Amino acid sequence: MGFEFADATAGDLAEVAAAGAAFRRHWESFQNMQPTPAFDGGLEDITALDFLDYEQLGTPDGGLRLAALAWGNVLAVQAGLPWVRAVSGDLWLGGGQGGQAVLWPYARLVEYKVRKWPHDDHYLWLTHRVVEELIESDTLCFELEERLRGLQAALGGS
Repeated sequence: MGFEFADATAGDLAEVAAAGAAFRRHWESFQNMQPTPAFDGGLEDITALDFLDYEQLGTPDGGLRLAALAWGNVLAVQAGLPWVRAVSGDLWLGGGQGGQAVLWPYARLVEYKVRKWPHDDHYLWLTHRVVEELIESDTLCFELEERLRGLQAALGGS
């Protein structure tokens, strides 16, 4: 059974940007915090998400769904994985052969929360894991695989 996806619309991308803005406001709601991360898909967003999680500072309204968009946007920006909208209404990351979706960020974060994988730096750990899995898959075009290898190197992976 195949899944059907469509390219993300301007409204979908605005939803991703709104998640980043919500995290910026959330970060700024605390006193004595380091400078506010951009939450625009930069690698520092992973560190910021891990910090919020480790310090148990919560998430903005929207919880795990917003966190999935903010985390997924790092993969979108850093590896060039395009956002796609599933028929079910969920935002996934595409990039597979023939436009195939390759990752549902929300599901990955739910899996983490249910399984209780590493207690700290879980966004970094999860990013490493996802990048490795995608590189090992044979559904990606060469250019995307190369971008993922670049992200892997930037994260400190092999």
